[in-house]
Amino acid sequence: MSAWSVNGAATHCLQLTRELARRGHALTLVCRPDSWIGAQHLGDGTTVERSDQHRWPPDEIRRMARLLRDRDVDVIHTHASRAHFFGVLLRAATGIPVVATAHAHRLQGHWAFNNHVIALSTAGARFQRWNLVPASRVSLVHQFVDTAVFSPPDEARRRDARAALALRDSALAVGYVGSIFREKGLQDLVAAWPAVAAAIEEAQLVIAGDGPPAFLHELRAAIAAQPLPHRVDWLGRRGDIPLVMCALDVLVVPSHDESASIVGIEAMAAGLPVVATRVGGIPEYVADGVAGVLIDRGDRSALSEALIRLLCESRRRAEYGRQGRARALEQFSLPVQVAKIEAILARASTRRS
Repeated sequence: MSAWSVNGAATHCLQLTRELARRGHALTLVCRPDSWIGAQHLGDGTTVERSDQHRWPPDEIRRMARLLRDRDVDVIHTHASRAHFFGVLLRAATGIPVVATAHAHRLQGHWAFNNHVIALSTAGARFQRWNLVPASRVSLVHQFVDTAVFSPPDEARRRDARAALALRDSALAVGYVGSIFREKGLQDLVAAWPAVAAAIEEAQLVIAGDGPPAFLHELRAAIAAQPLPHRVDWLGRRGDIPLVMCALDVLVVPSHDESASIVGIEAMAAGLPVVATRVGGIPEYVADGVAGVLIDRGDRSALSEALIRLLCESRRRAEYGRQGRARALEQFSLPVQVAKIEAILARASTRRS
């Protein structure tokens, strides 16, 4: 895992590591120095090895190759771009098979050198054709979430969560949770928000996340110029996303490109309706008219209209939340999806050269 901060790939890797450890597997998590994931509790049977995963000079490849041989590793599983490239180099150095999980759509030459690729959506699986990965070496395994950690709150939990975020009881809280990059589309939500705030007196926008300072400054300036800037709360980067979810009424995923939205599944598991864009793998997760509302990418008018309708209809919000929770339990829970990954890793481990 080469991500140093909290993002979808890091969260996925953390939950997968814990679940595989719980199932009795011995794991070595290789992560960058000072990374977020390396400081987390990973479960019994898991050791952490720090590496910056540099490719040249090749001393780090040689060191990690020796370590993997000494620990008799059966299969390497990589997450995030730097780790993917490092993984195929380790495969060349050791003969240990490599399985890579594609958390994003990127044209990169290393994909074809993996023994197997896991895609998080049908769109992601199709994209691997551009990376020259044969369809026989690509498997679809949907994103997953810990449905015990993310669950619908009772009244006491919701009240405590709102108090922690300084949200008044009557507020109708619309949330954005995640990394703040331009491709995540938060600029569309910010632009759509004045219409929502004008139509719904109790509407409050809550933004939890962090990103490049220049883009954050641009968004803050746009909000400051709006008629009701006090109706937007900036929480910054948070380590308590389950608590944030407990305080919300609707979650928005306005992405311009998304292989699979883990925050959308977390919201569904927490019983929240989701308004999301119809891009990448999102429609496979957030079923339109079942767990929420899907709109076209960048359609700010449709976004404000969808939010206004949902905030005005408490019964629809509750029904989407109920159906989203059921969908998360049935299709996107840890036991359902990790069993598939476990089987892929087991098959790959028999192909050691």
